[in-house]
Amino acid sequence: MQKLILALFVLLLVPISVAELDAEAIAQRDLRSLYRDDGIYAGANQFSDYWARDSLFATFGSNAIGDYHISRSQLNLFIEHQNEVGQYPMRFGDYDITLKLLGLDISQSQRPRYEQDKLFSNPRDQNCLLIIAAEDYVVKSKDVQFARDNFASFEKAIFWLANKDDMNNFLINEGDYAGWTDSVKKNGEVLYTNVCYYRALKSMVTLSRAVGNEPEAQVYDLWSQLVHKQINEKFWLEQGYYADWVSDNTKYTYFSTDGNLLAILWGVADEEKAKSILMHMEAEKLHRSFGVKTAHPQYKTSLISPINMLAGISDYHTDIRWLWISCLYTKALNENGFELRAQSELKDIKSNIEKYGEVYEVYESDGSPVNRFFYKSEHPFAWSSGVCTWVFRELKDD
Repeated sequence: MQKLILALFVLLLVPISVAELDAEAIAQRDLRSLYRDDGIYAGANQFSDYWARDSLFATFGSNAIGDYHISRSQLNLFIEHQNEVGQYPMRFGDYDITLKLLGLDISQSQRPRYEQDKLFSNPRDQNCLLIIAAEDYVVKSKDVQFARDNFASFEKAIFWLANKDDMNNFLINEGDYAGWTDSVKKNGEVLYTNVCYYRALKSMVTLSRAVGNEPEAQVYDLWSQLVHKQINEKFWLEQGYYADWVSDNTKYTYFSTDGNLLAILWGVADEEKAKSILMHMEAEKLHRSFGVKTAHPQYKTSLISPINMLAGISDYHTDIRWLWISCLYTKALNENGFELRAQSELKDIKSNIEKYGEVYEVYESDGSPVNRFFYKSEHPFAWSSGVCTWVFRELKDD
């Protein structure tokens, strides 16, 4: 009788909704909790808008669990608001994100936004990611009619990107704070963006063939090979990884985890380079404690946005951990002969999700969600929920 009472007492102390769910179920629940009529919100609080990067990466998770309707809605939203020159919005929602981050209650009609909030720079990767996400949707859902209906939009988007080749060398350029690491003043040719560009061209090969246009598929294939060659010639360093960005012929040799991991997973790096990148991460201990660092070493203070400095999150895109990047790390390990290490990393990620019962935006190095005086981690967070859902499925299938 005493044991029964003790058992009931323990159950009352543990929230049933958390205790009953494993990490995969939590990631799926959090992803689906952000579904809206027109797609996937980036988050439930300060990022309660449709953000191209967040929402489009999240569709990899939606497609993995068969929620094709939401992926299609998300793609359609951005396609419908492509502007006359071919650019997709980088965000669709409340106009002033700064007011939202300050916690001010604003009630504005949702609208497309094409520039970053910092310095109004034009981002590039939203065009790349929409094409990549469209390919993933078409291949997995077998909705070829979607590709036929929107192929002209995809072509307009890819040629908009081609017009950003300021150096006429098959690489695209961007201005300050234009990339996803928008707390860091990168400009010129950025690794992450150009890896996305290469992958978008490969997606155009698949989409061209899906609609029965083999001549165009061959053109995009040749185009992708030229971009592939340029990335490897211009970014690869003797240290055994790709430079973070190149500007005015200066190579900024920071290690960007996002760009290097996507280079592995999206076919920019060959097997030798992939192993070199992963060994560099091991040597520099980029995965110690919880998750992996976003960049190494720390960016110079002069490169960090003053807004992030004032908010006490100057490490937002350096030491702070993002689960979607950590999941990409496990996938890269698994695909390059480090299966046991991948399973160990995956176990840590899942344990952390189960510990906190939710997928958060950003984490401290000890695995706790960021909870600082001026900034608290968004939760749930679609980008990481989606990528975790996708990678959990991929590694389970392997």
